[in-house]
Amino acid sequence: MEFERFEKIILSLKRHHEDISDANRMKIDLIDFCDPLHVIISELIKAIYGDEGYDWFSWFCYENDYGEKDWSLGNRPIHFQKTDGTWGEKYPEDRYGAHGENGEPICDTIKSTWEYLETNYNKLKNGKSTED
Repeated sequence: MEFERFEKIILSLKRHHEDISDANRMKIDLIDFCDPLHVIISELIKAIYGDEGYDWFSWFCYENDYGEKDWSLGNRPIHFQKTDGTWGEKYPEDRYGAHGENGEPICDTIKSTWEYLETNYNKLKNGKSTED
């Protein structure tokens, strides 16, 4: 999939979620109305990137807030024992929610998510059947 198309899908989906959130704040429930849209999007993404690729796509959109989530904020502290035997706590400093093998952030922007999916999961590019 070309990056421009991928970006358009992500940005449109983000805007859609913002509109739904606005409606929810006004006590308008559109969940049943919007569910078919999510089924369509998930099936199309799975057709290109498979189930695992869709999991990353979904994680980026819904859990990572389209790359805007700062994972270092609001997390529970990590408790550790100091060298003097007392206990301390610290909060995670890393704002990224996912890392590659070398510790670099992955799926932290629209572009990096697209690159990650294209490199690792594109069934059409990698010669796999879309029925896999």
